[in-house]
Amino acid sequence: MRYIYFFGRKINLSERDKIFRDITSKYKCIHDLRCAFDHTEISSFENIDFNIIDDYLFYIELNEKSYTFNDGISLMVQERFWEAHEALEQLWRHSNGLEKSTLRFIIMVCTAFVHLQRGHYSIYHEVMENALKIDTYNEYKCINIKSLKSEIRSGIFNTYFFIKSLK
Repeated sequence: MRYIYFFGRKINLSERDKIFRDITSKYKCIHDLRCAFDHTEISSFENIDFNIIDDYLFYIELNEKSYTFNDGISLMVQERFWEAHEALEQLWRHSNGLEKSTLRFIIMVCTAFVHLQRGHYSIYHEVMENALKIDTYNEYKCINIKSLKSEIRSGIFNTYFFIKSLK
């Protein structure tokens, strides 16, 4: 089983690696720490009692839940990109053709943001560059893919603009 714990405190990316090393030395089951604008996520293979920490918000238990596209969008708006990736990947598996490649593009954008939340800037850029090579619809449901690709190419693209375009 996998768990994601949410904390109200934002951790600076410059502190992320040190905090991650400190936490994983105490809890071997923790495998990731992601820093969003308004929260921090910790992923674990075991259930851990974090209730003693002041800014602990809640946790989710990842299972084989059935997701919709709107679930994926909602998760992206909340900067929960790792979960959004998982939700959209489930839809991607059952799609084909241009819809499948469009979903792959959106999933790769989520993947890029997961790397950004880890402070892995070069991987973020590499994943975005690879996403741009994917043939997609110009628009897919509530996302203007053509505009999104243009923003990514221009270099002004970031999490804020992406989330704003989804609302």
